Amino acid sequence: DDWVPIGNSKLKLERIYDDINLNLKEAIHFSACPYSGPIAICSANGASSFKITVHDAAGKLYCVVEVADVIHMEWTRGHRLVVVSSRGSVSLFTPLGEKVKDFILVRDVHVMSCLLFGASRHSGLALLDDAHRITVVNNVTDPVIWTIHPKERPTTWTLMQAHSEVTSVVVVVKTTFYRSSQGEALQMMDTPWAASEGEYMECGSDWTNERLALLHSSNIIHVTRSDLSILISSISLSSSLPIHSIGWISHSILFIDRKPSSVHFVSTNDSTAVYEHSSPFVQLGVECDGVRVYSGDSLTFISHITQAESQVREVGTDAEGANLLFAQSIMDEGSTKRTPFEFIMAVKNLPKAIEECTAAAEKTRPPALQKTLMKAARMGMAFSCSFDSCSFISLLRSMRVVNECALRRTAIPITLTQLSELSFPSLLSRLVDIDHFGLGVKLSQWMSKDGVDTDRVVLAWLKKLIVKARRKNESAEMIDEVIAEKMKEFPHVAFADAAEKAMEVGATDLAKRLIAREKNDERQVECLLKLGQVGEALARADAMQQPRLIHMVLKHLTRTLTKAQLEVQIHKIPNVACVYQEYVKQQSSGNQILSLLTQSSDYEKLIMYHMETAVAIGEGPFASEEREQALMEGKEAANLMKDTSLGELLQEAVTRGESTRRAVMEAVADPEAVARIAKQAKLSEKQVHEWTVEGLARAHRWSHLMEFAKRKSPIGYAPFVRACLHQGRKDEAEKYLVKATAATDQIEANLLLGHFVRAAKIAFDRRERDMLQKIWRRSVVEDTETARKVMTMIDSL
Repeated sequence: DDWVPIGNSKLKLERIYDDINLNLKEAIHFSACPYSGPIAICSANGASSFKITVHDAAGKLYCVVEVADVIHMEWTRGHRLVVVSSRGSVSLFTPLGEKVKDFILVRDVHVMSCLLFGASRHSGLALLDDAHRITVVNNVTDPVIWTIHPKERPTTWTLMQAHSEVTSVVVVVKTTFYRSSQGEALQMMDTPWAASEGEYMECGSDWTNERLALLHSSNIIHVTRSDLSILISSISLSSSLPIHSIGWISHSILFIDRKPSSVHFVSTNDSTAVYEHSSPFVQLGVECDGVRVYSGDSLTFISHITQAESQVREVGTDAEGANLLFAQSIMDEGSTKRTPFEFIMAVKNLPKAIEECTAAAEKTRPPALQKTLMKAARMGMAFSCSFDSCSFISLLRSMRVVNECALRRTAIPITLTQLSELSFPSLLSRLVDIDHFGLGVKLSQWMSKDGVDTDRVVLAWLKKLIVKARRKNESAEMIDEVIAEKMKEFPHVAFADAAEKAMEVGATDLAKRLIAREKNDERQVECLLKLGQVGEALARADAMQQPRLIHMVLKHLTRTLTKAQLEVQIHKIPNVACVYQEYVKQQSSGNQILSLLTQSSDYEKLIMYHMETAVAIGEGPFASEEREQALMEGKEAANLMKDTSLGELLQEAVTRGESTRRAVMEAVADPEAVARIAKQAKLSEKQVHEWTVEGLARAHRWSHLMEFAKRKSPIGYAPFVRACLHQGRKDEAEKYLVKATAATDQIEANLLLGHFVRAAKIAFDRRERDMLQKIWRRSVVEDTETARKVMTMIDSL
């Protein structure tokens, strides 16, 4: 590679591929996908259409797409080619030419110019029409349209979307600057640094949307912050050649594209520091760490020399890492005159030297040089016991990935900086997009510890295989055999996942066969449900004698079927009907299980249900009315069953319970009488305490109730609050709120007083989602704004 000084900085020129044989002479539009992805070249295809050819970075043809109209063509960061027509329609294509989306951005206007923008996750699109209106979507794969309407025709404009995802618009009308964010009107900016005459013709933001470069008609470039608040530098251009576009290599170096055969690189700090790169029919692809320069027969990557590279590799440097590199060079040479040890001993800070070597290797492209730098770092690690080897191993793996991708057969010359921003899973998605499944599997096995990425690539390959086989009209049986044979190489990939891929392309017969091969019972039933085979899923779950699977099927059915349809399905299988009754009891309200038992006239289970309810309520602090109601409903069920003796027993229990409660409440003034009643009726301490609280409140003996509250309460203090509220004394109820210390007691007391947000905060701190749901259901009836706050807490868990 060649190093070229520009002011205080240096450029690095690396020849990546030769003999790429691209026909750039006839190119009307050109675009290179970010992160060293494919390129697209648009040329005329007769008088009425255009031809778009998509190639890999080394010039190999992927596909040819014919379109009727193109005014702009550019790749998104998500590996999709955006084609915009002059009438405002937008199409998205994969690298292999498959159209994945069509939408209309504007109607009944003519598009004047377009711009793709965005953060690392996705790309947005904006266009300026002949009505001076800017129409924007923040994400081309999920377009939501918004507009900005400048009063005059912009001479240049741009959009920026920082990682905060707030889209900002900069519009320049001659020398007047306007700025706004999405949803706001354009505001004129105070720019005292701007020229007063002429006009600004081009602007370009850097990769991180922190700086803007603005080209003035007087051949001056103004570099500012993206908010236009400060002029960072001013660059005077000497050449009078026409300028096609301007952009950034780094914060200190700009490129100026002077089509058709020249690119100038200029320092932002010294306008006299210029480097000209000339080649026939130059086309550019901007990256996060440099620019790809295409000529007709070669690809060159031009980037900024980082401090890490300069420190270690520059001649005459005294960096610690340079001594390690010299030691490794002597070791490789096998010199007998000098030994590596003398250079190693010259290193004063070994961890720093190791970090400098690995940082330089990270910014270096040639594998041989990478290897030398990493060996130098490894030599230093042999003499240091404090350096963490995990980062060293991770870097080696990443280098292996980028070097494998850069081979001409794949032609993705991605750098480590680009891979870090793109992410490894996204690189795998790109390999899947261009049908490099084998390489994707190999790389995922190198990088992934849990095999998840490998599974993803294998399943994508299976989906592609199924699609191709169906186009050839191959039978489901034959495809099933091919997949089963291939899956022997990847035993960790589930047949259920393969069945889901078959469902995605409509191959239901094949999906059934693959489901039958699945050994995991739960996944089998789950896939049958997704396939819509409800009866078979129920039968399979019943045959396996696993109530958990039956519950899973029932849960699915309750979401997808009406009540009538659900009952038709479950009554076909008796065992499932029994499990359904238990499921309703566990998952639903009491009304639903009661309705189910009543419909089936199962009075014995109705009586048991009401008695169980009475017992459960009787053990809690709020037994009285709810328990009596349950016992009375049990008595009604006994009467319907014509069991008079059982009905009389239940009636007696109700009468005895109510009379005992009333007796305790009336005797609260005489503790000895209360003790006698409790002994005779065999009351629990909780029952006595609860009824005493109710009796004191009903008698309006508030001072006695406060004195009684000083004792340790076995039922908490929420019953004190409830009793006061029943008598209409909220002021008295508030006094007992501070006494509640247990979380459940605090929640119940706050709910009784209507303090839903306080109750929700307590439940939120304890991460009790079920309790938060109950609080939300109670609050939504009282106050929608409070309910909204509670729901926010639920969503944040």
